[in-house]
This record gives sequence, C-alpha cells and structure tokens, in this order.
Amino acid sequence: MSLHNIQPAFSPEIEREIFETCALLRPISIPNLMLVAWRVKEWMEPLLYRTIAVEYAAALEPYPIFTWEALLSAVRTKPTTFFARAVRNLSILGRPLSDEPQEIADKASELVPLCTGIQNLDMYRVPFHNHIAVLGNLRPTRLAMESAYISSIIDAGIPATHPFFSRVTHLQLGSDEGMDLEDLAAQLPSLPCLTHISGEDLSDTEVSRMLAVCVGLQVFVNIFMVVSDDDINSIHDRRYVKLRCGVPLFEWQLGVHTGKDYWSRAEEIIASRLDEELDPDTFRVYDSEVQQNAPLVRHAR
Repeated sequence: MSLHNIQPAFSPEIEREIFETCALLRPISIPNLMLVAWRVKEWMEPLLYRTIAVEYAAALEPYPIFTWEALLSAVRTKPTTFFARAVRNLSILGRPLSDEPQEIADKASELVPLCTGIQNLDMYRVPFHNHIAVLGNLRPTRLAMESAYISSIIDAGIPATHPFFSRVTHLQLGSDEGMDLEDLAAQLPSLPCLTHISGEDLSDTEVSRMLAVCVGLQVFVNIFMVVSDDDINSIHDRRYVKLRCGVPLFEWQLGVHTGKDYWSRAEEIIASRLDEELDPDTFRVYDSEVQQNAPLVRHAR
C-alpha cells in the first residue's frame, strides 16, 4: 500500500487531544511534536508559548526555557494577535546570563504589550521606567515583582487603582533589602481583588502592618530560602504562613504547570487551622512543594 493512501487511525479531534495531552505532560517535548506534521504544528505552537520563562540558566524538569533571540524572532514574524491568544504565563529575569537590566527592559517592551491575555506575570529587575505604557493593557491575576518596582510603577503613572491591578488576586513582593514597605502597604487595600500576598524575609513589623491594612486578605506567606525549623513565629494570625521555599523559578514553574506551589501549600496549612483549635505548632516553619520534593528536582540543562 502506498504511504500516500494511509489514512489517520484517529479522528482529528482525538488526534489533537492525544498530542495536546502529551504536550502538557512534558512541555519541553513540544518543539519535537511540532515536526510531526503541519496540522500538529498548528495545534502545538500556541501551547509552546502558553508559558514563557526567558533567559534563566536552568529550569525545572521537564519545562522549557526561551531565549530572547527566539522570542523576538517570533514577535517580529507572527501576527500580533498570536501572543494575545497564546501567552498565559510569563517570567522574565532582568539579570540573566547576559545583557544589562535596561537592555532586558527594551527587549521585554516588544513582547509584553502583545500578551494581553496574560494571567500570571513574574518579572524581576526589569526596569520599565522608560516603557511603563507597555503594562497598561495587561490584566494579570497573579503578579510577582520586586517591591521597589511595584512602587516605581505606581509612581510612574500606573496607580494601585489602575486597571492593570484590577484583577490581581495573588501578589508576590520580591525582596528589596532596606526598603521601607510602609508606603506600599498603604496602597495595597486599593487592589479590589487582592486575597493573597507573599514577601521574602519580611520582619514581623512589616507582616503585621500588611495584615492589618489588608482586611480582605485570606493568605499571607513569608518566604525564606534558609530558615531553621526552630525559628519562632510570633505572629499567630490564621492567615499567616512561614514557608521555606526552593529556587523561585522552580516554584513558579511547578505552580503554573501542576497547580501545586507555595500558594496552594499555604492554603492547605490555613485550612487545617480552620478545622481545629489553634495550636502554636501550626505556626511553625513549613516546606513548600518544591522543598518537599527536593530529591525530584533536577536541572534541565
């Protein structure tokens, strides 16, 4: 029988579901799946760009890392609507293997404004002071930035009442050594949907201040890369969890692809407190999902 006469064994709908399942189980395999056939490429390509982590040195197996060269090539050749439909999760580190932070901001300014369907935005050390308008049309529900950059965005023309912040439910405040969070804390109640906040190595004073002003808050996570099990937690608020976390990108990738991250871990801990009398032991230091599964974490490259 001629190869040209061979018909697909499955209907296009089932065939597509099979490929999409494979792609979601192992996203790093998507570029190879795209080589199978043109129809498969059309199905797979949006999934390839669904989650973008750019220019990191390593990733959590089996999730891919993008380069700016590849991304900007796609930005300049694909319809502008492609990224709006495809991208849901974006992580940019402004201090990667090469380039200065402002150079990264210049590159990001080409990509970010196209991603109007984004839900999860994670950016560190990306100084958008000269490109503040690129954020204006985004409506993320999860936002991770350094505290100083959030403050600078607010000062530069996107206040806490701007639509950019209107759907943010989960806010991760990156570490800024020596920064006084009092002014930023005063802005947080203006975020109408905010229910979850996390910070890194925050003092009890900073935590207490934010818990006091954000009355609608359900979860507050204080993240530590290194902390002793014997560390005493003096804040006995049901909403407050102290977590020992792993590599930030690993935490982010695990959450995006599996739904299991430090947020879900904190929610489990808080739920257990609601089901029982408050025991001081429930305010101990806990491990995040990545930390709990540390032996399974491997560098992708």
